[in-house]
Amino acid sequence: MTIDSLVVAEKDSVARAIAKYLAQGSISIRKVYGIKTYWFTRGDEQWASIGLKGHIMDVDFPEELNNWHSVEPSKLFDVEPMLVIREDTINYARALLRLGAGANIVYLALMPILRVRP
Repeated sequence: MTIDSLVVAEKDSVARAIAKYLAQGSISIRKVYGIKTYWFTRGDEQWASIGLKGHIMDVDFPEELNNWHSVEPSKLFDVEPMLVIREDTINYARALLRLGAGANIVYLALMPILRVRP
């Protein structure tokens, strides 16, 4: 599965809108591990966009450090946390791996950090 450009959006409706506005022609929907992806061409290139569903991964500590009542919190600063794929998002992770492996460019179309001024 070769893709010139993959767009990763924060949710499905954004991925669909990106495909709608960038496509030069029709859009097809394909499921990758059960996750909707929007396929289209732009110029002579094959593009795909996929929307995520919240956070795909959590940050966690090794099991022996997960008992908050018996671990001194300051010890956690010296431990490398682990990234753990959430059980309900495993197919999103699989789809990202498969699509990303075949993509020349990956665009992250995610929500920017907003700053509130006093």
